[in-house]
Amino acid sequence: MPCLSIFAARYGKAGVLMQERIIVVDDCVTSCAILDHMLSQAGYLVVCTSNGAEALAEIKKGPYQFVITDIAMPVMDGYALIREMAEMHGNRAAVIVVSERGAPIIETALELARVHGLDFLGALAKPVSRAELLLLLGQTVAPHLEQSTPIKDLLAEEVFSFDLLENSLTPVFQPSINCSDGSIYGVECLSRWKTTFGGLVGPDIFLPIAARHGFSPFVTRRMLSLALTALNGWRKEEINVNLNVNVSPNDICSMDFVDVVAETLEEHGVQPELLTLELTETDIIDDLATALEVLGRLRLMGVGLSLDDFGAGIDPLLRLKTIPFTELKTVKPFVRDAAGENKSSVILDNTIKLAQRLGLAVTCEGVENSKQMDLARELGADRAQGYFIARPMSGVDFVHWAKKWQPHRFINTGVG
Repeated sequence: MPCLSIFAARYGKAGVLMQERIIVVDDCVTSCAILDHMLSQAGYLVVCTSNGAEALAEIKKGPYQFVITDIAMPVMDGYALIREMAEMHGNRAAVIVVSERGAPIIETALELARVHGLDFLGALAKPVSRAELLLLLGQTVAPHLEQSTPIKDLLAEEVFSFDLLENSLTPVFQPSINCSDGSIYGVECLSRWKTTFGGLVGPDIFLPIAARHGFSPFVTRRMLSLALTALNGWRKEEINVNLNVNVSPNDICSMDFVDVVAETLEEHGVQPELLTLELTETDIIDDLATALEVLGRLRLMGVGLSLDDFGAGIDPLLRLKTIPFTELKTVKPFVRDAAGENKSSVILDNTIKLAQRLGLAVTCEGVENSKQMDLARELGADRAQGYFIARPMSGVDFVHWAKKWQPHRFINTGVG
């Protein structure tokens, strides 16, 4: 589902559909021609470029709603393009990655766009499917200038439920470490959707679709089950870690959710104390009374509760007061800017002190370099998570990573 900024760019102030502008960035002439034809036939205004530098020059000439980019290119690759776009003032273009490279390469681009705060709509494998591309662009028919096209879901309900819940949901895991000694604390489970067309779609796209069809509880249960299965596999390898799983407001506003968690934990033979459920601060909780009871009962069970992106919402202190959290995760921009900017450093310092005075563990999320890692440790954060430690990875890759991890070397030299 496109974000509000994309909707505004699409419809304008009067709510009338405007012709959307797309930059295609690919050094392969054939790929550019195919995408140009697909998008032009769908009513888009398309400009093709062969590398990131050319694309940036075009973006500066006027507003573009979408950038569709390959990753491996000469002069400036897709990773550098994403970084440069994030640093451009006033840039609001959403990003779609198309690549013939493997999932790890695409996954890195996905996470990089999120770290930089860009609107990342998803990724597609080459050759690109027209239907899947239009899904990511947020529509089902061509956006011709003289007709208003509603944003609809390409997937029929029965196809969505089977494809998403049974076969296509896949977890990736990002480790976190203890700041005190560099040892592995746990992993956060992040959801991805592998579409039948070969695309890799992030939760920002498929979770709104799931919510519209009433499937949010099934998505959460499926991800929880997959994550606990992975956790049991790691325990057999003598890798004992804690597990964080994200939940939605729909989950915690349902009285059945406590039983779902309890049954899933029992089914996999995992102690509740090993599981922490993450809520994002910006999530809107419609039924606060039910949510408070559900979260309270989860804590009585022994399940931990984490408040993610602390400082990004409008009522963080109220949530800390009313909900029995056990962990607080700092919002990424504070961590990113704190090493070089005094205001962010003061905010981060006081956030850590506040949380710890309330008895909460603090995870600094978005640690991307040694300076940020050192600062998190100096300010007294309990844990750290981010690209400097490890990127999201499959469960199998996590086993290899964990066995090679050298915590003392990390603490002494700032590298893993």
